[in-house]
Amino acid sequence: MTKFDIIIVGAGAAGLSLAYHLSKSIWADKKILLLDKDSKQNNDRTWCFWSEEAPKFECARKVHWQNMRFLGKNFEKKASLVPYNYYHIRGLDFYEEIKTQLKKFENIKWQQETVITINESNSEVTTDINKYSADWIFNSVPQFSSAFPLNKTEVKQYFKGYFIKTNKEVFDTDTATLMDFSMNEKDKIEFFYVLPFTKKYALIECTVFTTEFQDPEKYQAKIRKYIKEKIGVVDFEVVEEEKGMIPMTIKPMPLRSSSSVFHVGAAGGMTKATTGYTFQNIQFFCEDLINHWQKDFKTIQLKKLATPKRFSFYDGLLLHIIKKRPHSFQGIMENLFKNNDLPSVIKFLTQKSSLLDEARIFFNLSWYPFLKAVYEKYFWKNKKIFNLKSRRSFKLGNTTYL
Repeated sequence: MTKFDIIIVGAGAAGLSLAYHLSKSIWADKKILLLDKDSKQNNDRTWCFWSEEAPKFECARKVHWQNMRFLGKNFEKKASLVPYNYYHIRGLDFYEEIKTQLKKFENIKWQQETVITINESNSEVTTDINKYSADWIFNSVPQFSSAFPLNKTEVKQYFKGYFIKTNKEVFDTDTATLMDFSMNEKDKIEFFYVLPFTKKYALIECTVFTTEFQDPEKYQAKIRKYIKEKIGVVDFEVVEEEKGMIPMTIKPMPLRSSSSVFHVGAAGGMTKATTGYTFQNIQFFCEDLINHWQKDFKTIQLKKLATPKRFSFYDGLLLHIIKKRPHSFQGIMENLFKNNDLPSVIKFLTQKSSLLDEARIFFNLSWYPFLKAVYEKYFWKNKKIFNLKSRRSFKLGNTTYL
């Protein structure tokens, strides 16, 4: 059995980000093993995030947007994100940049092997080829986190996207479309997302929030219809495709499951429950980890990402609405973007807002769906605590609701 100081399971955004941060830290001389069944030679995904500062990764600085657009059925808004920028990372570019960085270190090994088990009691990792041990194990593969919900999550975010090239200039390269509900079907949560890289090249993606299984391949006709009717293009080339599913959950997922095993990325609960954004939370975790790793290498005084619990409460209410009353979601989003400036919305979505910021945002939203969600989640289910012998109505304005 080969012994390492650090083993990283999974070479996705979380695993590679951690390896990168370690290579830039005082722990760069440690024996580090990176395990993944894939060679990471394909552009299998993309990541996006908002930031006020320029990203540390060169691949993230290739393209960004300072303006964003939101479209509802009868409402459209285009506005500046300043002081934020919206950054995009192409998966293959990220893999190649991190590989180039790690090749500088002979003590950092990357093995293409399939991990079978992680034994937390003795800090061992078994693959289809070898068995390894380490002082510290960082797992970024959800299946090896017992707390990760996998397919048990009630609300899921499915997406399917085309990277297309057109024969004519049709895209506004200064503006990304975050949500376009203009083709949304009644009682469904379905919107389009557009990232224009050049005037002739863009990502067109269909996103669906649902409680039922969806086959992203079924979205192809909808995407082509959107490109034809909304982009105004019939002749185009599909260069690449992407698809996937993101569990949307507020279920607690511990960062640490034993004295020596940590879970990072989605496996460690770093995905924002109502948006699916994960990349920036991974970077915050990696920086925090390096700062709290004691010089003796034996102690990590790390706490879970310092996110106020109220954001989990907000996310829980919105997920409840998505599940019980999906027809309300579009209206909530329209009010959010119509009645608030975009930097304030971004600050809220990235969980950096203050209570005063949030009060201003909530004041401009339709309150009833959220009051209903609070009642159903916390009062109706616990009616005995509140001495509610039967389901009671409540009055809001001149209207009585059940």
